[in-house]
Amino acid sequence: MKPDDTSLVNMRYIKNRNIYHATFQISNLNARQRKLVIELKKKLRISNLKMYEAGDDLYLFKYFTAVEFETYKSLVEFAKKGIIPERIDPKVLEVELDICMLEEETDIHIKRLSEVHNLKKY
Repeated sequence: MKPDDTSLVNMRYIKNRNIYHATFQISNLNARQRKLVIELKKKLRISNLKMYEAGDDLYLFKYFTAVEFETYKSLVEFAKKGIIPERIDPKVLEVELDICMLEEETDIHIKRLSEVHNLKKY
């Protein structure tokens, strides 16, 4: 199930580097939850993920290699809808998943933080 507070807001293919760039927005986090997500990102030392705070929202910028993109089948759904027409041939891939992998991972991390730190869901 897609987390209600996480959205894919942009995705593009960077042809000269053969990578994909995805931007996710996480909304409706209180100050404590936001701080914990930022601390978790630092602890995990995720190299290809950048995180920015804008008002009450967090924005995550993640790069995927072509292999990663094609492996995370749910990302291909966005390509099928014409968002990434330069590289993916939707006829060849034949996948049907709804959830973007990073959205799912982010939701799992937030749930773990909630369990460890007894955060309340709003």
